[in-house]
Amino acid sequence: MTTESLSIAGSVLGVSAAGFKTAQSLYNIASSIGSSGEGIRLFASDTDIFSHILYSCSQTLESTPNSVPYSSRLLVAIEDTAELCEQVLQPFGRITERLDPLLV
Repeated sequence: MTTESLSIAGSVLGVSAAGFKTAQSLYNIASSIGSSGEGIRLFASDTDIFSHILYSCSQTLESTPNSVPYSSRLLVAIEDTAELCEQVLQPFGRITERLDPLLV
């Protein structure tokens, strides 16, 4: 694995982990507010799916031997995808951090 793909894999894994955490918080919030939380559950499900996709990408990047070169366009596409997902997740992460204490 090249240094570039290792760096991208680490970034993608970090965004994936944030996505899993956000999805779990959203599921908790939705379950606490009952049937009116359906929209939140749907967003949590979408977030969870994207997080699984990013996790799969990071695992593929980390496990591929150095002898298999990656296209630079592929690496840029994966990195751009992770950055876009992070931009979407950040506001929801801040919201769930504020709401989580209210659920106790």
